[in-house]
Amino acid sequence: MGNAQANLVDRWSPTAMWLCIVYSLMCLVALNFGFGEQIANFIGAWGSFPIIITLLVLLWPVMTDRALTSKRRLAFRLVFAAEVLDIVASAGWGYSELTASVAYGAWPDVLWLFYYPIVATACITLYFDVGGRMNTMRSLVDFATLVVGFGALLWFTALAPLATMNSHELAQNWSAASYGIGNGICIIAGAMLAMQITDWRSERAIGWLVVALVATLVSDLVWVNTQLRQDSDTALPMDLVYHIFYLCLVASAYTQRQQRKLNSSTGGLQGDLRGSLPLVALMVGVVALL
Repeated sequence: MGNAQANLVDRWSPTAMWLCIVYSLMCLVALNFGFGEQIANFIGAWGSFPIIITLLVLLWPVMTDRALTSKRRLAFRLVFAAEVLDIVASAGWGYSELTASVAYGAWPDVLWLFYYPIVATACITLYFDVGGRMNTMRSLVDFATLVVGFGALLWFTALAPLATMNSHELAQNWSAASYGIGNGICIIAGAMLAMQITDWRSERAIGWLVVALVATLVSDLVWVNTQLRQDSDTALPMDLVYHIFYLCLVASAYTQRQQRKLNSSTGGLQGDLRGSLPLVALMVGVVALL
């Protein structure tokens, strides 16, 4: 993107941020105050599109900004690619949901299978960009602890119904299971990234990205659980959490553009959450087992 176009995006980005927030609040009002099932279904299927389009526009000057490190640009290019897949898959999902009542198990789910590893790769790229390492015993132990803790949480909060299904039922629910696993991969990568941050004020873009991952983890795991248990009563809160997810990504792109001069690499120094986050993950996994 040329300087003129990038400056134009920068000039309008605060307005775009506020418009996205106001739009999400309007969707919240429409979903909560009974404007009819048809309106609610339409918002659930297509309501996030204006925010995703805004996100793609805001990401473009970030991922082409030569003031950022090559790893940082690559990470945001991966996020951009993931959101392109997301908007295409969301269009297919919205069409099938409103026309054939097929919520999952179709071609959009195949596209979303690629979404999670792309976002996880972006997080790992940022992890190395801020000085993270994977060649030390401490890093390997932290990684293993996160896998065990969040893996247990994932299984006992969302995927446990798979244990009682036969092969035919498993084949029918493959997409729901893949969402749970994909979210687990993303949150582990996001947790590794969060542990490496030493100054959250100077890395607000990463902070918003991590919050977005937590939001989509909560919403997707609730959705997976309801699909596997044949329950559809949680559609409203999930739609709202998805809006929070996209708003956090918009905030990440916006703050990254505002903080173009990055701190130097921490060179593998321990982040603020390095000691505590693996323990939290492990305790959460133990609680899930109980």
